[in-house]
This record gives sequence, C-alpha cells and structure tokens, in this order.
Amino acid sequence: MKILAINPGSTSTKVSYYLDGEIIKEQGISHTTEELQGFHHVMEQLEFRRDILLRFMEKEGIDPKELDAVAGRGGLLPPVSAGAYEVNDEMIEYLKHVTKIEHP
Repeated sequence: MKILAINPGSTSTKVSYYLDGEIIKEQGISHTTEELQGFHHVMEQLEFRRDILLRFMEKEGIDPKELDAVAGRGGLLPPVSAGAYEVNDEMIEYLKHVTKIEHP
C-alpha cells in the first residue's frame, strides 16, 4: 500500500511517503516569512502548499495516481470521535466559511 502523509504547520509542511507500512521518504519543508507574507489567510496557501507537495513527489518519483491513500492533519472541526475521516464537501465548507480559527 502506498500512502502519502501530510502534516502542515504554520511555518512548515512535513510530508512522508510509506510503502506497505514502511517509511520510504520523509521531509520537513520550511516556509520563510517572505514566502508566507503575501497570504492573509491559511486557505489562501492551498495552491502554494499543493505545489510544494507535487514537487516533492516529482523529485522522489512518486506518481500521485499510484497512491492508495493520502492522510493529512490540520484544520479545526467541531468535536468528533477519534479516527480517520474521508474529507467531504461539508468539511471543506466548514473549514473555509464557518470556523473562526485558522489552522494549516
């Protein structure tokens, strides 16, 4: 199983690639103040961070079409039970327009 794990932070994006449960590659990518200064809200960083992840995958020879799963951490949702959740339109809408607290 091929899994890409993403952990966005306020000044970095950590990414790991797993193959059959074994970590193959991981990298912490720091974002300078200059890179982030043009973004007034976290949601404005979506394309910026997506492009960073795509460059990481290209450099490491990871084909996005071959991934079995992508796991991410981030965003502030109302209280939910522990576990994994499939991202859906309702979550995205909440994170974009309802929550007053921003988190990468």
